[in-house]
Amino acid sequence: MSHLLHAWEAPLPSSLAEAIAIRDRLVREGGAPGRLFPTLAARLTAQHPDIDALDDEDDPGVWTDGPLAANGRGPVFGIGIQAHAAPVVVPFVVATARSLGLVILDEEGGLAFLPDGRVLGRDVATAAAVPVAPPTTLPVALTRAGVRGALLDALAPRLAAAGFRSVPGGHAFSLDAPAARFFVSVDCESRDGDHDASLDARLVLPGTQPLALLQVLSPDPLEIVVRMEPLATAHGLAWPDASSASASSTGAARVVTGADIESLARHWLRVLDAALLPLIDRCSALHGLGQQLHEQHAWFGPNRVALVLAAVLGGHDLPAMAKALDARTTQHWHDRTREWLAFLQAPPLVDLGPPLADPDRALGALPMLKHGRPILPAGPEGMGPPFDEQPVVSGFAGGHYLVYGVEQGGAVVHVQQRHLSAIGCARDALHARSLANLAAAAEGRWRIEPEGPIQRLHLDGRNDASLLLAEALWQGPLAPHTPNGALVAVPTSGELLFCDVAGAGGLAALRARIASRKADGSALLTETVFHRRDRAWEPLPAPRNVALADRTE
Repeated sequence: MSHLLHAWEAPLPSSLAEAIAIRDRLVREGGAPGRLFPTLAARLTAQHPDIDALDDEDDPGVWTDGPLAANGRGPVFGIGIQAHAAPVVVPFVVATARSLGLVILDEEGGLAFLPDGRVLGRDVATAAAVPVAPPTTLPVALTRAGVRGALLDALAPRLAAAGFRSVPGGHAFSLDAPAARFFVSVDCESRDGDHDASLDARLVLPGTQPLALLQVLSPDPLEIVVRMEPLATAHGLAWPDASSASASSTGAARVVTGADIESLARHWLRVLDAALLPLIDRCSALHGLGQQLHEQHAWFGPNRVALVLAAVLGGHDLPAMAKALDARTTQHWHDRTREWLAFLQAPPLVDLGPPLADPDRALGALPMLKHGRPILPAGPEGMGPPFDEQPVVSGFAGGHYLVYGVEQGGAVVHVQQRHLSAIGCARDALHARSLANLAAAAEGRWRIEPEGPIQRLHLDGRNDASLLLAEALWQGPLAPHTPNGALVAVPTSGELLFCDVAGAGGLAALRARIASRKADGSALLTETVFHRRDRAWEPLPAPRNVALADRTE
């Protein structure tokens, strides 16, 4: 995942919608690159080097591609920022671009930043125009590291008293709680002799008591940014207060003198005590987190976690919440939000069966594709089973997920989190092992049987659908059968049907087979047809992709 910003010189928009329209028009019409783009690229990469110029193989950098200057060949400069760096780098990019007189569009965040100090956005009021302060010559002693270190030292005792620990090798403090892990960090961006210091906070799920449904929908950790500026403003603590430091255009505080550091530290301590730490305390449990995400959504970056928490508590109107989320996010979010909503509103459908009895057998598990809300035992306070009893899951595509099953006593049992703990195995290691087990089980046993315009891939009649994950098959012996890419249907766990994308009538036959299985009452695994492209599986949209259908039917 990444965060994409766009910059241009003119014209200036008067609304967020107009900013998006201007960006689209400039990209469509093309033209000469902005004269300030080389300067922008130079200042950005002076602070954060191009990814192809990094010497440390363990340092992924902050940009998504490089050299960054190559993105400024037209009238719009696209700046891709890696997700892990976005909380720090996005404010830096915005501040740097505005100091050059450029417009910045953050479509994902729903904001447009103008060089005169105004911010346009869906839920952010347009601020009065503020002249951009000219660069200030700072004393040599005021370095980026010095400013950040002094502010960290000032906050550390208060955060330690609240249970936070310093993150080794970083500029952050962390706190583990049942709902999430909380991070509070200090950053300082320096450019043209200015130092802009910011206090940042985020929460990362899962915490020490994860929610099973959230694990199914998003097995990888989810990060939610706490929007410090509206949080502080809501508590009457907007910066600047009576001090000599000036506010930067990004909401960070501009540090000019040593006295500014002391004043800013006092201000941030008040923010911690009055706003941030009480919020973290209320969000430490899943119930409290759900309530805060729903009632104070302006204090958080856009997220779908509130939908899941509301669903398990049964206390809110999920469609209305999804609609409000769509209003705060851009179009690429909407399909995934609707997918989550449909999943959460559906009754539990998928019976995972009993758990594995012998943990040592977990290493012999096979990956099993699932689609639909799983039947999960009740847990404490209605929030689902305790983490140790939750199934081990991995994401797949289009709302589908993987669990890991072992045949035991004539039935298929599933691996739980407690089994991983017992054998000291991480989820990713189990996933890799299960794929190796699948490859070994398929070796010399699979066969292809033509069925008209489609073909059926056989294994054992029980785990045939899992062959969708057998990458060596699709890259090797199955590749000649699908030279233009594959379409695959797995209507039941014991059935895998496929055809070439360009095969006449193939897509219609796949969908007909799914319909027949649904009509005869079979235990349907999924109604989705998957399209293999660039060595990855994508769910074919419904209603169908017309262009693709024209080639196959």
